[in-house]
Amino acid sequence: MDIASFILLTIIIIVIVNTIYSTKYKVVNMPSAPNTRKAIIKDLKSLKGDCANLRIYDCGSGWGGLCKKLSKFFPNATVTGIEISPIPFIVSYFNPFRRYKVKRDNLFKIDLSNIDVLIFYLSPHHMEQLSKKLKNNTKENVIIYSQGFPILELEASEIIGIPYALEKKLYRYDL
Repeated sequence: MDIASFILLTIIIIVIVNTIYSTKYKVVNMPSAPNTRKAIIKDLKSLKGDCANLRIYDCGSGWGGLCKKLSKFFPNATVTGIEISPIPFIVSYFNPFRRYKVKRDNLFKIDLSNIDVLIFYLSPHHMEQLSKKLKNNTKENVIIYSQGFPILELEASEIIGIPYALEKKLYRYDL
């Protein structure tokens, strides 16, 4: 097999695997917009300063873009990306500049009770399940960000408009 055929076969396999996981878990690997990342960092800085000793989870972290920015701006925080799709997980895990942790897991099956900041960019399909999990499995005074979609059954503390971003709104919940 020549190199061009190998590359083409690899790309086809990646697309097939990604499509299978996207269909199975009803997710699309869509990165958060740069303006949304900036808004999260700005808001988090105004609330928690340098975020020293905080545990921050980006649930549905995809390719790791937001985790990378969070770990850069908050070097004394523990930033962890949670991703279930194998291709984005692999890309994030093997990022040579990674200063954050990344776990391949289902966010609905992990313990969130000791996390200080939770960030989500999930489809509306997952938001109903999410509200139930958050009500029963988070610590007091947790800060939650949801990009693009509100978390059903929870009242947002603030809704931040995001210019020039697909998700347009960032919802913050202070539980």
